[in-house]
Amino acid sequence: MNKILWLTTLALLPCAGSTDERHVDGVAAPAAVRQRVASNMSVTAGSLQPMCIQPIFVRDSPTDTHPTGAAYVIGRKEAETQWTKKAGIVFTWREPRFVDDPAFKVVTVGDQEAKLLATVQDAGCIEVFFIQDFNPPRSHGGASTWESGKPDAQIIISDASVTAPGPGHDTVFLAHELGHVMGLGHPVMPLGLIPSSTNTLMCVSDLGVPRPARNSQENVDNARKALKGFKLVPPSAPPDCKASADCGPCPE
Repeated sequence: MNKILWLTTLALLPCAGSTDERHVDGVAAPAAVRQRVASNMSVTAGSLQPMCIQPIFVRDSPTDTHPTGAAYVIGRKEAETQWTKKAGIVFTWREPRFVDDPAFKVVTVGDQEAKLLATVQDAGCIEVFFIQDFNPPRSHGGASTWESGKPDAQIIISDASVTAPGPGHDTVFLAHELGHVMGLGHPVMPLGLIPSSTNTLMCVSDLGVPRPARNSQENVDNARKALKGFKLVPPSAPPDCKASADCGPCPE
């Protein structure tokens, strides 16, 4: 696959593990480094490529029969509904890779996140790490995206946010994080990314109310503009609303 060049007006964010780390759905970032995304992401010469997604599961060893990844099938299905069907954004889903280290099944917020992200860095793909849970449990609303404006954008998702008993479960956690990869921020406090529509998958999760499994024409248009160099097709289903004015407020 041709290496993806992400050419963007976004001030590049430090990679995970730097001394000035910033990420979406985690700790709020200082404003100084934030600009709006008016991105032009493209591929090298040749046919346009889908956006490549590399799922990564954690297991104790190659003989572990209970690796992480319980949230993968649910997340992939909804990502395809929200972004492929409603927006015409095409993904290539690679076969899962494995990190064989039981220490990464439950990941402590901070340095251990950076160590996990460093285990797989696949140029040209978005790595999505699935863990059992964060420590403290369900930190970042259950998932977070480390963005750098480069092909090494990375996501960590907690299986427990989907599989554990209790309120706050939603199906759009992966679709939400991919929205961040495509330059969409939250409707409120977008951290310098493009503000998204309210009452859609881009609402903030407070672990008590699931994000809506809805997308807007505004979100779709902004995501497609950011991915002009990637393979896009006509949507097969309409979005659920136009923009915040008619989408309604995010659930509380």
